[in-house]
Amino acid sequence: MNSNNQDTASLPLAVRYGIALSPAVMGQQTMSRFDAVNGSTFSMGASSQEIRINVSAPGFLLGSHSYLHFELTNTGSKIVKLQNSSADIIESLRIESNGVELERLDGYNMYDGIIKNYQNQESTAIVGSVEGTPHPALSASAQVGTGVLSNIAKTNGSNSYVLRLNSGFLSGGALKKAIPLIGTGGFTIVLRLATISEAFIQVNDNGTQSDGASTDAVISVKNPRFYAPVFQIEDAGFAQRYSTMLNSMGIEWSGVTSKRYTNQLAVGGVGNINILQLNDRSLSLRGFATAIRPNANADAFKTNSLSSDVTMCTRYRYMISGQESPLGGIDVATNNPGRAYLEALNLFTDMNDPHTVVNYGLFLSSGVATSGDDEGKPGDTSNTYSKGSICVNLKKYGDRNLNLTGLNTAMSTTPSTVELTCRKVHEVMRVDTFAICDAIYRLDANGAFSSVY
Repeated sequence: MNSNNQDTASLPLAVRYGIALSPAVMGQQTMSRFDAVNGSTFSMGASSQEIRINVSAPGFLLGSHSYLHFELTNTGSKIVKLQNSSADIIESLRIESNGVELERLDGYNMYDGIIKNYQNQESTAIVGSVEGTPHPALSASAQVGTGVLSNIAKTNGSNSYVLRLNSGFLSGGALKKAIPLIGTGGFTIVLRLATISEAFIQVNDNGTQSDGASTDAVISVKNPRFYAPVFQIEDAGFAQRYSTMLNSMGIEWSGVTSKRYTNQLAVGGVGNINILQLNDRSLSLRGFATAIRPNANADAFKTNSLSSDVTMCTRYRYMISGQESPLGGIDVATNNPGRAYLEALNLFTDMNDPHTVVNYGLFLSSGVATSGDDEGKPGDTSNTYSKGSICVNLKKYGDRNLNLTGLNTAMSTTPSTVELTCRKVHEVMRVDTFAICDAIYRLDANGAFSSVY
């Protein structure tokens, strides 16, 4: 290196004026709005209540900057509050195109809550005012009407919400790729609503949490709309290159999605081992996240049914394609949660990621109060919002810029299981395991979308 280059390299970037960003190509962008096509008001609790939003535009849709906007109204006799965020109202999210299912996220409200717990990369102000964050039971000094958006008053109370959808198809992956819509029939977002008792907690008139379920609330979702930037590039050279690529090999991008497997923990004594079937087949399985919660929103638990109770389990291990993972299994003790905690952080983020909001205390928070004798007896947990999940990280590399880093289980004929050694189980518990996996989305020369994961 000559002295001039060495001197330049030694300068701070602030005065290295020879380094500049490349100018953007000519183009234009519009924030597009897509309304539901099957109505404007949807009652929660009704059977098969789905919201369908068709998305089509002559350009490239930037899904990583998209969001869902809607209003929740309560015409019932009881105040209610969302359990985690406005995503609680969505039981499942599907992306479809011309009859082809590109992505299916069952248990979306639980999945979204887990992801946001570990990957809270937005500021607290944005998450708190836009999407809502877990709130403790309301006190008399923090009653409804003081600006807490997670609470909806009775008798025509309403709030508006903005929600970013956790979809691998929409996200564009680590590189934030735009979704090409030119020459396609577009796609449809299908949202199936959760029940009122699953999404909400009932609140007394004085602002304290009620012991009862939220059956006296009458909740409607109004005017659901999907907003996304759509841009066009005004450059003949790009148009030619894009057309050549589409016709020769198609357009591909990746994202992270999930599959849900639901089981139950039966009532049983201390030390019972429960072996639950998963049988996942994925092209690239990043890991499993298992959430344990009451099977029903029973008054005895007075719990957040979208929280996960790690302390119900004293030991766990996954058997994947005949191999034990993590090696040797993991003990989950209140005085030794280290390995379980780090598995969860490694699956969703870096161990020391400053954006992770889950600390030891929150990881071990119990949705069902324990009595200190390893029996896990029900108790008043109205102030508890557990963030712990039983996890295993299967990524081969820690580099976030690589794709398909997970374990290929697509060709395995050996069933996968999760083995849970439990405390005393007093009530039937629901166990939702999410297989976190990479997905590849593709647009072919005929304008048809497809996916594999």
